[in-house]
Amino acid sequence: MLLPMTGLGSETMSQKIVAGIVEPVAIGASRIVVDAKLDTGADTCSLHARNIQTFDRDGGKWIRFDVASRDGGSSTIEAPVLRTVRIKGDDRGIPRRPVIRLRLCLGKVDREVDVNLADRKNYSYPLLVGRNFLAGHVVVDS
Repeated sequence: MLLPMTGLGSETMSQKIVAGIVEPVAIGASRIVVDAKLDTGADTCSLHARNIQTFDRDGGKWIRFDVASRDGGSSTIEAPVLRTVRIKGDDRGIPRRPVIRLRLCLGKVDREVDVNLADRKNYSYPLLVGRNFLAGHVVVDS
């Protein structure tokens, strides 16, 4: 249950929502809903992407991938690749991850942020929401 922060003696706190460790998040233009783990220790967001295909469009690198929703549906997303990154602490020799700009909506917080695409099939949640989305907008109540 997401609650606005009020009565804490700070105007900036009244604009934030309180969220738990796991919350439903709508992603992309299709607003497909996935379960997400909110992680204040992660710098950025990471999304499980399936059927990844890269291609050229308008002189730039693009990526197309599928995302499974929490209700068993699926959505295909296309976006320009902003860059690739190596994730801290990932010593498994996995290639660099593509980063795209993606709209995420958690409660009343609706923001476009950088998201890296990863194979998260061995994790409990397909989306990890990091500080680049949370900071200044969401307080996580563990």
